[in-house]
Amino acid sequence: MSMIIYTTVIDGEINVKDQQKFFSNLATAVNIISQSFDVEPLKSLHEKYKDVTEGLDEVARKDGPFYASYLSHKVFDDYFNNGRLKALVEEVKKLNIEKKIKELIEKRREEADKDEVNLPLIWSFRTPDILSVFKKLDSSKEFETEYLGIKVYLTIRPYSEERGYYAPFLFFTKNKPRLGVKFGEISIDPYEIRVLQLNEERENFVLTFLEKILGKLTLKSKTQLEIKNVSEFLNTEYLLIALRYAHWALKTSKLTLGEAVNCLPLLLASVDKPVQFVKDIKNLYHKIEKDGVDLESIRKEVENLGWYNITLPSKAKSVKEVNKINELLKIGMKLGNPIIMIVYLCMSIIYVYKLNGYDFDKVFRV
Repeated sequence: MSMIIYTTVIDGEINVKDQQKFFSNLATAVNIISQSFDVEPLKSLHEKYKDVTEGLDEVARKDGPFYASYLSHKVFDDYFNNGRLKALVEEVKKLNIEKKIKELIEKRREEADKDEVNLPLIWSFRTPDILSVFKKLDSSKEFETEYLGIKVYLTIRPYSEERGYYAPFLFFTKNKPRLGVKFGEISIDPYEIRVLQLNEERENFVLTFLEKILGKLTLKSKTQLEIKNVSEFLNTEYLLIALRYAHWALKTSKLTLGEAVNCLPLLLASVDKPVQFVKDIKNLYHKIEKDGVDLESIRKEVENLGWYNITLPSKAKSVKEVNKINELLKIGMKLGNPIIMIVYLCMSIIYVYKLNGYDFDKVFRV
């Protein structure tokens, strides 16, 4: 699960000469609308457009990022539909005040209370049936609803090329092009669905629609997320997911881990350029070790999966489980990517061997 839990998103095509400059001007316009200033021309511009925020004080207080996204939508929508706020974007572009407003806002941030830190939340639920979960999410509809009194359109979509990473997206209109917000993250593996949100109100809001799609979910835990080392956190999350997918796939294929190790030559022969593939796997392992990983969390997961203090083959032997290997590859196909399933299995073998005191190099000889 990545650390980005608030991101502006565009749905539809927009026709602007320089997108980066356009969105920079849009952000400047939003800051002018939402904040008062003592210097010109910012002071006059704010007075002219401050009525846009009337009635939104509670929204701003309860969910600042959502409030900013709503104002961004207002400016965006007016710009492409020749509304009133298009003139503000044009004024921002003409006056070239982006640098000035950035300096003022940065100064305000430095003066703000640094003691108040809101830690995001992770709610973990049991995964009912992962293939069914994917099917339901991939075919889910867009919901019209309200959040903090504002009409929104919520849809849950994949946000990564890797299977199992979804996000709720909120938009403020059905018409495209439209601007919205990536409203948290949802990470799915065969044993857990984890929902990452800024606060409990958001969590409950998203959960309502997640359960409309998937049915009632069983809560496992609620955790406040405090990350001291981002690389270590991401590497640990990746390995936990790899271990769970590998365990589930082997269990479904009726293969033990030892049998899977003996099947490695057959599995590796199914990929393009197996020698390079093994080299890439080992490079990934060395990168994870260099960047950091919480080995204690990995050890606990390996133990929970029944792979700790077990006997493992020192090298791959000839096997007869061809039908089971075919089943394993079919599972990868059902997930949409058989190669990533082999990657997850290889990374799981490396860390199970490492934690059990075995040398994994010999089992990867091709």
